[in-house]
Amino acid sequence: MKSLKNRKKDYALYSSVRYDDIRDMLDVAADKYGDKTAVSYRNSPKDKDSVKVSFEEMRKSVAALATELIAADLRGKKVGIIGENSIGWIYSYFAVTSMGAIAVQIEKEYPAPDMA
Repeated sequence: MKSLKNRKKDYALYSSVRYDDIRDMLDVAADKYGDKTAVSYRNSPKDKDSVKVSFEEMRKSVAALATELIAADLRGKKVGIIGENSIGWIYSYFAVTSMGAIAVQIEKEYPAPDMA
């Protein structure tokens, strides 16, 4: 039996798609899945129904936020993202990374004076 190191890599077990960046991945997913649910969440754990966000809605929201970040001259810079897990956090991360900036994830419990 050959060692794992010496096995040929041209026999893929599954097909994969290579994306240029996260914006490209989101565009392809929105084109392919459109109105299907990309993310669902509850505003509160007590909520009975969840809010559903389609792939197309996600693409539009991320693009709008990325446009605002570009207008704020943040392309290519480090952008801090702080907050609880939420749809806004997802949009922020995708927007920052899709417009060519570096997302710096900051723990929400980190003391404010130490963030500077």
